[in-house]
Amino acid sequence: MLRYFKFYTITILFVGSTQCCIAQNGTTAAGSEATGTTGTVSFSVGLVDYVAYNNSTVSVNQGIQQAYEIFSVVGVQTPNPKFNLSLYPNPTTNFITLSIDAAHIKNLSYKVYDITGKQITLQKINSTTTQISMEELLVTTYFVSVFSTEGIVKTFRIIKH
Repeated sequence: MLRYFKFYTITILFVGSTQCCIAQNGTTAAGSEATGTTGTVSFSVGLVDYVAYNNSTVSVNQGIQQAYEIFSVVGVQTPNPKFNLSLYPNPTTNFITLSIDAAHIKNLSYKVYDITGKQITLQKINSTTTQISMEELLVTTYFVSVFSTEGIVKTFRIIKH
């Protein structure tokens, strides 16, 4: 009897200890491996779960998939002293308000783009305060560009919750 008890105890301990050694467990939609001159990174698409690792030379988010956010708009924009523009609230859920403190608002328009650069809206600006509806749009990041006949005046990054 004692012999069977020892056998079952050792078996249970062995099986139980192997269960904690699983590295990643998840069903993903796709994935691959990227190799460069400084190292290799494996990535997957389908689940969001990660652990952050930082030291003085590198910052890595290890895990199944990482979310990302774009912090700035690429491109060169020269400030236009004729226009003082603001866009609020950001982040938003239903609408954003474009406020223009300018003597002339004629020949101003705005465009709303999604993160891929696809144009969603093009409207002419008729007053110093314009409300832009975001209710029908998906939750993601959008760009709002205000432009005149001379070119782009300013581009805003908007986060839709």
